[in-house]
Amino acid sequence: MNLIFKKSARVRRVSICIGSSEEVVVKMPLGFLEERARIFAEEKKDWIDETLEKFRKREKKYEGALKFPKSSLSDYNWHKGTAGTLVQERLEFFNRAFYDGRFAWKNVRVRNQKSRWGSCSKNGNLHFNYKIVFLPPNLADYLVVHELCHLLELNHSQKFWDLVVLACPDYKKLRKTLRLARNM
Repeated sequence: MNLIFKKSARVRRVSICIGSSEEVVVKMPLGFLEERARIFAEEKKDWIDETLEKFRKREKKYEGALKFPKSSLSDYNWHKGTAGTLVQERLEFFNRAFYDGRFAWKNVRVRNQKSRWGSCSKNGNLHFNYKIVFLPPNLADYLVVHELCHLLELNHSQKFWDLVVLACPDYKKLRKTLRLARNM
């Protein structure tokens, strides 16, 4: 098992994050000793092995479903521009067509995010992963709608999902497909 240890001022306790069948990250507070984190990870070895096996099975089952090319900096910059245009056009379309123009956002940014497809801040800023350009149109649209709806409901309550379903009636299926695309 390959462990990666990361210290952060934002972390309050030791935790283990598994994002794929190849990466196990042990996060810990700044003053925490790596030796103690190793002991913690060893105590959780059975859980880690089980979870890694689940990821391997899932990845094998959906192998080839959504592949994302490795990008150089120049590729990223080009895709970032394309993604920005795509996101802006789709935000305006869904806002007008399904929500009567009631959503107002401040900034739209496209980034190279490692673990998120998108986010919405309480200030009305929307962020999207540049890899949205590699998604099938229905998944890209779901992402745009998802973040757009967070402008009114900054949570995943029933009110939020009631907004999402207006533009994406099959959002549950799309959400599941997107979750399987972990190899961002």
